[in-house]
Amino acid sequence: MPDYYHTPALILTVLLLPAFGFLYRRFRDIRTLLWLLGFVLALVRMIEHYPTIWWDFSSDAAHPWMAAAGEAAIQISAALFLASLSPLRFRIGRFKILYVIPFTVPLVIYAILFDGVFRGIQPVGAQFVLFQILVAIALFVALAWSAQKGAIPTWLSLFLCAVMGGLAVPVVFVFGGGWPLTFAACANRMMTAVLVIYVFRRFSSGVFLSVAGFLAWSLNIFEAFPWVAQHPEFELNLIHVIVLGRVVAAVGMILLILEEELAINETARLRERHARQELEAYTKLILSRRRVEDFDLQGNEICQTVVDHSRFAQAALLLIDSSGRYRLSGTAGMDTATAMALGRLAARISIAGFLIKGSAPSAVEQSQTLVFNLEPLLAPGDDLKILGLTSLLAVPLTGRSGTEGALLLNDLRQPQGKAPLPLRPDDLLPLEMLGARLQASRSRTMMFEKLVDSEKYAGLGQLASNVTLQLNNPLTSILGFASLLEDASGLNPQDRKGVESILSEARRMKS
Repeated sequence: MPDYYHTPALILTVLLLPAFGFLYRRFRDIRTLLWLLGFVLALVRMIEHYPTIWWDFSSDAAHPWMAAAGEAAIQISAALFLASLSPLRFRIGRFKILYVIPFTVPLVIYAILFDGVFRGIQPVGAQFVLFQILVAIALFVALAWSAQKGAIPTWLSLFLCAVMGGLAVPVVFVFGGGWPLTFAACANRMMTAVLVIYVFRRFSSGVFLSVAGFLAWSLNIFEAFPWVAQHPEFELNLIHVIVLGRVVAAVGMILLILEEELAINETARLRERHARQELEAYTKLILSRRRVEDFDLQGNEICQTVVDHSRFAQAALLLIDSSGRYRLSGTAGMDTATAMALGRLAARISIAGFLIKGSAPSAVEQSQTLVFNLEPLLAPGDDLKILGLTSLLAVPLTGRSGTEGALLLNDLRQPQGKAPLPLRPDDLLPLEMLGARLQASRSRTMMFEKLVDSEKYAGLGQLASNVTLQLNNPLTSILGFASLLEDASGLNPQDRKGVESILSEARRMKS
């Protein structure tokens, strides 16, 4: 009588497939798509391999090509799970090829030849050597794959691959037939379980169920042992565990997807909160000053605020001084030697074309922050080269006439006890907004200073005009009366000399 225990597991797997489809449609994650395809192919094998009340394809001899298709499907399914967590590639010319492709192709050829061409009968002689070559190719690619740096430490990956490769040899020569394919699928599922642990690196329901499910699913190889066949009850319980493992693995992977999305949403919420707090801190900076010299004296305060609230541990402010050259206005987080060397380098920067758009690569996509390469400006034996500081991130302070300064950033902070986080556009957006505010405030201060100076000169001119007007009227009277006295006939020589002196000094005052 056939065992129908797998029927509920088959139904549950079918019901879980739409969940994978919905999650892929919702999040558009390639890993979710590969998991969906992996379970679809596993479902094909489940439908074919076990008899039900509707069909019976369990006899491989009666349906050789159905058996070949089912075995190829289960090999591709196991490889998809493995590749979803270890998508490593190698290069041939200008093409990059996933390791999973040359690893899976020999196994699929093995399944087609053994179950389809030879109808499940063990070949002998040269034909059997062909199957050995296919297994050897798959094992060689697996060793090359495990030697690459991935989620699992290289030494552990090579060790597990070597152990499983060593066990594959007796499976090929002792058990023969289709058992090497079963062993390969089981080995892939065991490696998938290990990858789940190293990729997600947390203890959660999704990780636990996925690992338990794949480990239970990888117990098929024990059906090859004669002792298991001699104990039908144990074999039946083993089949129950294997079938249940598929369902548990599917549930665990759905939980993994949801946990990942929850973690992404939580990280996005924290990043948004941090960006808001950073913007608030920059808003509290009082940048209004009466003179440009007073504005530039705030450099250290501005840089310290950046270091305290951004992801960067070092900051420097570069501005144009009154002589038309760049100088270091302030620093924070840098030692004295670095700050002094950077100050000397600032004097060598040419204003023409400095940090204009397209002159340097962007720090991240969709960001105005540029990567400022210092090497073309470094002199032989420069202290910055000795200190290893040859590149900085620069937020340009762009004015109407060009780049009037830059906010220099270095030493990106990483969260403690967690995986390193790459630089993102939202890490730089508050700093770019601060840079725009600095440029606007400094330009406004320069305009205000010029306006004050022009008002002073205008007031001085008005004062001079008023003084001239007030002096001109009495001088005109003095000149008029002095001229009348000069024309008088009764003056003695001494009085006439005094009148001429009065006229001379009055004309000089008037001029």
